[in-house]
Amino acid sequence: MSQFFDFLLEQYQGYHWVDVLLEILAAGFGIASVWFAKQEKIWVYPTGIISTLIYIYIC
Repeated sequence: MSQFFDFLLEQYQGYHWVDVLLEILAAGFGIASVWFAKQEKIWVYPTGIISTLIYIYIC
């Protein structure tokens, strides 16, 4: 199991923890946006915009 986590996390070794946290948040907002789109809620727009802005900032 440890090798699995090492495989997933080794790509982030050269990055600062804030960058990793921002990417996790952006992915979470992206997933939430898809969830809200499926439910046809208005929250699809703010969550999608936040996700996109975080990804733009990271790049």
